[in-house]
Amino acid sequence: MDHLHNTFKAAMDNKIIRPEKRWFYIKFALMMAFICFDVVLNSKIEFEALTLDGETSLEKLSQHQLLLFGWTIVFQFSVAAAFFLILCSTFPFQVGLLFPFQEGIFKWLLVLQLVYMILSCIVGGIRLNKILVSNDTNVFRSWVYKTASAVHKLVAPCYYAASLRSALSLGHKKYYTRDEWIPAAPTQQTQQQSDVL
Repeated sequence: MDHLHNTFKAAMDNKIIRPEKRWFYIKFALMMAFICFDVVLNSKIEFEALTLDGETSLEKLSQHQLLLFGWTIVFQFSVAAAFFLILCSTFPFQVGLLFPFQEGIFKWLLVLQLVYMILSCIVGGIRLNKILVSNDTNVFRSWVYKTASAVHKLVAPCYYAASLRSALSLGHKKYYTRDEWIPAAPTQQTQQQSDVL
């Protein structure tokens, strides 16, 4: 509690709240790693069933697909959590000024995150249904799956780019100073001049 009070007091005293650069870079690197894991899993999970050899049973494949699908969702939530950690260290977020994050790339990131996560669940659900219920390893026979997978693959690069661009923009020093967001109080001389006019 004292830490929050001191942080807010420092912000109000016009001190600059700057996260240590290394923490920003660590959070950003973590976010990039989660995105890379997501890319790898999305590439591997879809084509694994097509390369089923004679030694791998359908039951083992379905367990593996379920596990990979679970990890995909975990990594997508981890990307969102890493971005939120970066966002939490900014001045506007710490003092409750949320308007800068409701426009531009930040708004699109929230929309893309939601759309990408829903598409991932739809594609994963269809794939697991085909393998677990229909015992069919060739998921590409379904036109619904092909369409959902194609849309998912088109949205993915936009989501990755928006995530990285938003996180990089939060590294700008304007997000860590009071002067950018709260106008300076007028000095006594300025007030006297306005009273005279």
